[in-house]
Amino acid sequence: MEELIAQLLKDPRPLLAGLPLKWNEVPPDRQQGVMICALHCCLNGPVGVNKVTTFPMIREPMKIKDLVAVSNKSWKGFCFAVATIVLESKGKIECSSVAVIGTYWPLADWPPRLPRT
Repeated sequence: MEELIAQLLKDPRPLLAGLPLKWNEVPPDRQQGVMICALHCCLNGPVGVNKVTTFPMIREPMKIKDLVAVSNKSWKGFCFAVATIVLESKGKIECSSVAVIGTYWPLADWPPRLPRT
């Protein structure tokens, strides 16, 4: 068993979930689409990265994962950074998230809480 664990952990990246999405790792030709999706989520509430959605300014239904390899957890962290920048630069824009939770998603439920055991 130890040998198998050691072998699998030689490159643990495929096993890791929720690694942070780094903007400089988003291909330049996909950055606008990623930012449109992030702003949409911040202003209107979350969209799962595997859910087919029609985002404003992107004409075809698509998944966020079609643009960038990301988990829901990583996407939430990325949107937190985007929402923080929007709040600091523009203040609160009248939108669904502000109307429902008082701020941009996911600022109201950050930091993520671990489930109680």
